[in-house]
Amino acid sequence: MTASLKPGQQAEISNRELKVVDLNESHTQAAKAWKDGNFDFRKSDIRSFLREVGRWYDVEVVYESEIPNHQYGAQITRNTKLSEVLNTLKLNGINSRIEGKKIIISSSPGK
Repeated sequence: MTASLKPGQQAEISNRELKVVDLNESHTQAAKAWKDGNFDFRKSDIRSFLREVGRWYDVEVVYESEIPNHQYGAQITRNTKLSEVLNTLKLNGINSRIEGKKIIISSSPGK
């Protein structure tokens, strides 16, 4: 299997078949951010953001209560301490605490 890629494309393998797909601007930015060692969340909901954070820091994210379904925009370096990421969430009305390998998430009253 061989394929030539151009800027703005990526290769995908599914069922032993190679396919070249064009990426939209947001996918291109996210891939570039990943390569550069950053999280890139443009118009991301909090659950998507926390799913990536959980994967990166190898923790389980547990929701204690409903959280607002707002869109967020952020770019954070992947060497940022987890405590700093959680402090940023707190500024946006998302409370959290760490229990072992879990991050427990709840929204602030009135948010």
